[in-house]
Amino acid sequence: MSGKIKKIDSIKNMAVFQDFHWESAVIGEGNNVVEFKKINIFYGRNYSGKTTLSRIFRAMKTGSISDKYDAPEFQLSFDGGITVTQNSLTGHGQIVRVFNEDFVKENLRFTKRRNYYLLRTAYCPEPHRAGTFRREMARYLQSQKG
Repeated sequence: MSGKIKKIDSIKNMAVFQDFHWESAVIGEGNNVVEFKKINIFYGRNYSGKTTLSRIFRAMKTGSISDKYDAPEFQLSFDGGITVTQNSLTGHGQIVRVFNEDFVKENLRFTKRRNYYLLRTAYCPEPHRAGTFRREMARYLQSQKG
């Protein structure tokens, strides 16, 4: 059973996160520690850590952390007292889905044909919607060319 993520307790040796501690970094009104909400959006400047965070979450899905980091360490806390670290990436029971640069490289292929691009998927989380997904992506790519 999957629980809601509460916070990223710590991150070490991962790009901009050399010694990050949630308890001292994510403080809200009244000097209270803030936890994740049901839906969370990460945004920021280039090289601010967005991809690193997505790779931590994706590691929970794939079972391995990106080889772009030397001796990475992290700990995440979930409802129900569940914690996940770089050493417990499997068997945690959490449902994780991440659509990041790594996912795109591993699962999507674009083929140029005449004046348009074809999207070829190696993985689709909802196979019955694959055709709709391809059409939507093709329309988006076409709109970006103009």
